Amino acid sequence: MNRLNLCLVGATVACAAGIAVACGGGGGSGTSSGSPGDGGTDATMPVVEAGSATEAAVQDGASAPTGDGGDAGDAGATGCAAPSVATNAALCVTISPEAIAFLSDPDFDGKGLLTVGVFSDAHPTVDAGLAAVLLPSPDAGTADGGAALVDLSMPVKPVRFELPAATVYVRAIFIDNPASLADGGTLQAGWWIGGLDLSMGIEDAPLVPVSLTAGQATNITIDLIALRKLTVTVSREPNLTPAGNGQGPLTITAVNTSAIGSSGTYLFGAAESPCADVSGDAGVTGVSVPGWVIGTGPYWLVATLDDFGAGGSFPAGGMFSLLVDGGVYAIPAQDEIAYAAGAYQVTGTAKLTYVNPYDGGADADSVSCP
Repeated sequence: MNRLNLCLVGATVACAAGIAVACGGGGGSGTSSGSPGDGGTDATMPVVEAGSATEAAVQDGASAPTGDGGDAGDAGATGCAAPSVATNAALCVTISPEAIAFLSDPDFDGKGLLTVGVFSDAHPTVDAGLAAVLLPSPDAGTADGGAALVDLSMPVKPVRFELPAATVYVRAIFIDNPASLADGGTLQAGWWIGGLDLSMGIEDAPLVPVSLTAGQATNITIDLIALRKLTVTVSREPNLTPAGNGQGPLTITAVNTSAIGSSGTYLFGAAESPCADVSGDAGVTGVSVPGWVIGTGPYWLVATLDDFGAGGSFPAGGMFSLLVDGGVYAIPAQDEIAYAAGAYQVTGTAKLTYVNPYDGGADADSVSCP
């Protein structure tokens, strides 16, 4: 179909850009001490990895295991204190959240956990972690004994690292609802990401390089981008007859163009249901599918129901919200979504209009929803 292959939801999206805590770029050793080579940044704990950074990396309280952020050192809040070791470099990171209208819902109120990590690779792996900090620190709390949280409606103090001079890559992750880590720590609505080059969408998006010079301090600002809550109502065209029973895994991708076959088609959102039933009248009315979307759009939604559980990028017998003309695929104009720039929750619709031919017979469909 194109580089998206219409199969960007699921494992690929869960580990998009190596962001998810449960994925290769987000795991830690399970301790806060760190050891050479165990690398990575774990959003569930503060850690300054000792594999490549020097002990000086934890000075000034900015990248210390306490994870309390702090100012940039003696240079002041808008500057960055020079490194204490001539062969090292200092890096001060300012977090700049995009303007979002926070909600009363605690999952989307802008109060949560923030982790900032420094890596040696644009696509972080387990061994690429140099240093990381979690804000607030696990032992932080409020006067009444409650848990302290970072509030994105207030300025976030800069975080300072001291590292050997090199080209590094900085990633920030904010989790609006810390309880979502119990779901396995995978990318989801209410998470925020920063440091990625998203010009070509989120699939395999690299971190932006930062060059550090020995004996000097560098200031950078990381734009923190929200994964807005996306709810898609997927329905079946009334005169469209499923090849099977009309039940199966349902995935939706949000892309930046209606011409899905073009080389400039990029992923900016996703939604999925492990099994949806679009048969009968209920399918015509529509089923609701949860997901997320980044950026301000506009985007176009592509829905795929894998009726036979065949898998692959264009499953036989699958149902799609596509217009097909001579092998050219396009997304109907009705499936475009547009929303206010500050919206934290977004809704859209997609209508299944095409069935990919299947020659195995309807009785071969063994996929049924509970």
